[in-house]
Order: sequence, then structure tokens, then C-alpha cells
Amino acid sequence: MKLVHREVGVKRAETATVIRRDRQILQGKPPAAAQEIAPSASETLGTRLEKSTRMTGLEPATSGVTGRCSNQLSYIPSSQGRHIFLAPRFAIVKRCGSRVGPDNGNGGAGGAARTGGSGCGIAFYILLGIAHTMSARELILVTGGAGFIGSHLVEALVARGDRVRVVDSLATGRRENLAGVEGRFEWLEGDLADFDVCTRAAAGVSAVLHQAAIPSVPRSVEDPLLSHASGPTATLHMLEAARRAGARRFVYAASSSAYGDAVELPKREAMLPRPLSPYAAGKLAGEHYVHVYAKTMGLDGVSLRYFNVFGPRQDPSSPYSGVISRFLRVMSAGERPVIFGDGGQTRDFTYVANVVAANLAALDATAALAGAVYNVGVGTRVGLIDLVDALNRALGTRLDPQFQPARAGDVRDSLADLTAIKAALGYTPLVDFEQGLRATVAAAQASSA
Repeated sequence: MKLVHREVGVKRAETATVIRRDRQILQGKPPAAAQEIAPSASETLGTRLEKSTRMTGLEPATSGVTGRCSNQLSYIPSSQGRHIFLAPRFAIVKRCGSRVGPDNGNGGAGGAARTGGSGCGIAFYILLGIAHTMSARELILVTGGAGFIGSHLVEALVARGDRVRVVDSLATGRRENLAGVEGRFEWLEGDLADFDVCTRAAAGVSAVLHQAAIPSVPRSVEDPLLSHASGPTATLHMLEAARRAGARRFVYAASSSAYGDAVELPKREAMLPRPLSPYAAGKLAGEHYVHVYAKTMGLDGVSLRYFNVFGPRQDPSSPYSGVISRFLRVMSAGERPVIFGDGGQTRDFTYVANVVAANLAALDATAALAGAVYNVGVGTRVGLIDLVDALNRALGTRLDPQFQPARAGDVRDSLADLTAIKAALGYTPLVDFEQGLRATVAAAQASSA
């Protein structure tokens, strides 16, 4: 089934934008015309949810949602794999396993729209809400935008009407990750260890979402010089290029690996960092640079410490890939997954939609963020043996893990404390582990069909 992305347009903060799929579209019937609404400023999330439910035919599993439209991030699951995201100034709808392109004017979804296919998975679309406070004509740079997380951010920014530039060396990213929005962003290929590339990438941008890195603890142990060049060196180059370009904000993809082997749980931002790998040390150095540029150099910024991000488009082919994508690949082939250690180690697995929401909240924050550091996670722990069990249930398999010695630099446990980011940015996890795992499995199965 093809879904049609009908864009009414993004207006200023006092107006409403509706990008809507009505009941007929969601049921695979001929699309009905889009409509436009202007909710009052005092309208509650519950009222808006009721309106969007009437218009789209989505059946929310929760009711009685309260809170003003401007402050809360809420997640309302519904049947048939569709979900409504109510974020600070917009709501987003997603459908598992589908990529949706712009309407081509004849009821079809254009050349970019398809179900399944390589790299497809969860796409994000503005459904209903008051436009974000930034001008729709601001240019946002996403570094590493052809990568796993970066490509999801590009999709979200394009969908809400931002101008987007992507810079990527394609060392770990893939251009096909952006196929769903091809032609709707500016592209620059290059290595951010080259300051000239950073200067060209930053020219004319208002904000930077800095995702570029080689995100692997074991790879950094094997090649610390490469890890430093793609980490602290690239981050400093990009900060300075953004400052010279007059950018107003720098949002940095930090890592929970900075906490290292600290025993205390949950991990709080005020804890003393104890990095155990070159990758973790490099990410921590990037945080310090972001803080210095915010406090001394005139470029406001924030560091978001990601906790074990997973989801569609995470490359499963590399030995350095995230554990969920690797386990999913081998178990789908009927092979036993390998656990390094005893399997009792735990992770705060964070579905990529949560990371997108945190980045957009940081990007749109009206107050200065002053180089602050915030955790981005779900706030729950899942053991690696429990992960294997969950994948067995999702895949219908009965595969026992293989155990090998623990790897140097690996952290025993991770769990995010979300108190600070909730207070500062209104962040609340949108998708829990089980929901995210089901969506990830569905996307992988669709792409391999």
C-alpha cells in the first residue's frame, strides 16, 4: 500500500499546518483533499488528539491526554503500526515499514514513495500542529546526514519544511539512506577532518546538527588515530566553521560511553566521566569544545548523550555495528548471535525516533542552551540475553546465544536519567524498547522481501 504525503505548507508560529493522511488514504483508498485547521493557543493536547483522530481514523490506545500544546512531548500508540507523536510545536505520524514521498499531483506518491526496499523503515511526517518558531527558510546543516541517525534527522527536517544541507564522507553512511527525500536537500561529500570541507558545509547555515563520527568503541581501540580525526578533530573544525559562518546553534551528538564503568545507576549528567575507550574519550572532548564555544566563543550549543540508539537503516554488515542490528542480521539467517561477556550486561536501548525528537527540541529551544549536556535515552534497562529472547519472539526463532570473552572498553551497564532533559527541553521518550524493536524487525523484513 502506498501512502500519500500531502503538504499544505509551513506557516509562522501563530498559524497551524496540517499534513494529513485521511482515513481513505490509510486504508489504501483514493485520497481525500487535505484540510487546514487553526487551533487556539490554549487548546490542550487531548483536544488536538481528538481532532486528528477524527480526521485520520487513527485509534489512540490512550485517552485523557492533557497539557498545553507548547510544552509537552507525548507519544500515543495506535493500531496497525501507526502512531501519533505530539511534540512541542508539531505532531508527527509514522507508519511502520513504509517510506513516503511527496504527492506527485495525480494521487500517487511520486518516485520516492515505496513500501519496503533497502534502507526504508520509519519515516516521519508533520501531521498537525503549530509551526516551529524558526523561520522555514533557515538552512540547517546535518553532518553525517547519510548515516543511520543523520538520515532520520534529514527526513524529519525536510518533512517540516526546513532547508537542509547534508555533508558526509560516506565512510560509514550511504547515500541510499536518503532516497526518500532525494532532491530535497543540498549535498556535499567530504571529510570533516579537512577544515575547508567544514567551511564550505557551514556557509550560510543557521544551525548545525553534528552527527558525523565513526561510532564504534572496538574500532576506536583498534585505530585510535582515525577515531580522533573523525571525532574531536572534526568536531572542533565544525564548531569553528559554524562560528565563522554566524550560526546560532550547534547540536552535538555526544555519547553515554563517556560515563564508562561508573557503577552508579541511572547515569546522571553531573557524574564524573570515566571513558574507557578512545571513542568515549573523543566524544567527551567534543562536549568540552561545545561548552567552550558556547561560553567563550559566541556559538550557543548543547551536547546530547545518546544511549545505545537502534532502528531502521543501522548497518548490520559491519563487525562494529550496533548490537541490535548485528543480532537481527544473524538471527534472521538462522545463526546464533555472539555475546561478548556473560550476557548479564544491560543497555538503555533507545529507538531512533527518540533521538530525532531530542534533536528537534534542542534545535527549536528559544532559551540559550549554554553548552549544557543532556542524556537522551528511554530510562529502562534491557539485558543482552533478554534482547536475544525478544528477537526470538519477534522472529519466531529459538536460537541460543554463543558466549565469547568480554571486549576491552565495553561498558557493563547503562541507564539514562532523563530528569534534566525533561526539565530543559520537554523531552519524553516517544517509543519504548519493545515498540522500537518490533518496528526495526518489520523494517528489516520489508527491506529483505
